[in-house]
Amino acid sequence: MRALTDANGNVIQACQSDAFGNPTQTQGGISQPFQYTGQQRDAESGLYYLRARMYDPTSERFVSRDPLFGFAPVPLTLNRFGYAANNPTTRIDPSGFSSNRVTTSGSTDNPCFTSASGQLGGNVISAACLNTSFGMQGFALVRTPSGDIEVVPFVVFAKPPQGGGGSGRTTEDGVPVGRLKKLSQTLLDWLGGENYTGPIKKAVGKSRVNLVYDPDTGRAYTVPTQKGAAGAPQWVDTLPEGWQDHVGR
Repeated sequence: MRALTDANGNVIQACQSDAFGNPTQTQGGISQPFQYTGQQRDAESGLYYLRARMYDPTSERFVSRDPLFGFAPVPLTLNRFGYAANNPTTRIDPSGFSSNRVTTSGSTDNPCFTSASGQLGGNVISAACLNTSFGMQGFALVRTPSGDIEVVPFVVFAKPPQGGGGSGRTTEDGVPVGRLKKLSQTLLDWLGGENYTGPIKKAVGKSRVNLVYDPDTGRAYTVPTQKGAAGAPQWVDTLPEGWQDHVGR
């Protein structure tokens, strides 16, 4: 049961749902979308917005698959459409990635950080909340004082190197460095030679005037002039139409 009050504390709306979020009773004339577990419900579709995915209380399932893989020792996690490990009376899933256990105090771990209901000395970062191209997802099992087993997601990650070699390097907009090619003299002449490179040199400085391009998209980048210097290639221009006919050697 959830209730909405006015400034004086008077209840102006109350709504009740079953364990999986299907509305069973509504009182009051004020319509507001935040209902089951305090999450937003779409009045037209009846689905709940849980950030990463939409949840359908009628089927008691998410409408799309969890992007995170399940964990074999905990079979319920292998069902990537299931909601709250099929246990919504003690778990919620506000992130749409993985469910959190509701504690006796009524609080839950943050969707991106978990302390395994207070059993860890600090927080473990959820792999779902990191945006990195280098990462390894894993899970840890932690037994709580009540005997429950908590599945704690974690990730070991490293940021891509910002200078030097390495097959994992990317441009600032995510293009693999290994795909880039140096602009040939033929292409530079067609672009205008110094009339093309001059404004770029002035804009980015002498330390980054080496020009390369992505042969798939025609996007041009500057890179550090000194080998091994720090800094990812920066996008500076998109080559004009017809550049493919002037690539040269």
